[in-house]
Amino acid sequence: MSRLRITGGSAGGRWLIAPIQKGVRPTSTRMREAIFSIIGQDLANLRFLDACSGSGIIAVEAWSRGAVVTAFEKDRRTASRIREGLDALDTSIDLRIQDATRIRSGEWDVAFVDPPYKLEPEPFLAALSGRVGTVHMEVDAKRSAPESVGVLRLVRARSFGDSALWTFEAGD
Repeated sequence: MSRLRITGGSAGGRWLIAPIQKGVRPTSTRMREAIFSIIGQDLANLRFLDACSGSGIIAVEAWSRGAVVTAFEKDRRTASRIREGLDALDTSIDLRIQDATRIRSGEWDVAFVDPPYKLEPEPFLAALSGRVGTVHMEVDAKRSAPESVGVLRLVRARSFGDSALWTFEAGD
């Protein structure tokens, strides 16, 4: 059983308590604080996608700040474990068993993508291109960010130890 502290919003200070599937790497507290420093603390009615939910903590952080949250997790067992944590917090997060590289419908204002570090990031960005205004992507710091993928243009790349945070915005 893992305990991940929610860093802000109406549920700030509470804990997401759920079994974390082997191989899932929850986003660090430092990275979460950086992400929501960039996105903002008041996300009232913002349409937010957590595209590779893993532990569910990013989805919960966005929900806690008022966003309307959709979370994708392609592994059924991992999604079941995420659901346990979401139910314990009584969230309104729409959790879907979905591969984030095969998005067929939906539009969001902001997306966060944290795929396993061994996977190439471009297929995730390509799937979101034209469906989201801003994408924040956590990747292995050793990777180089592409300047653009589809309509998404790189606007920021910052390292946090072994991880990097890339920010892309939709262009014309």
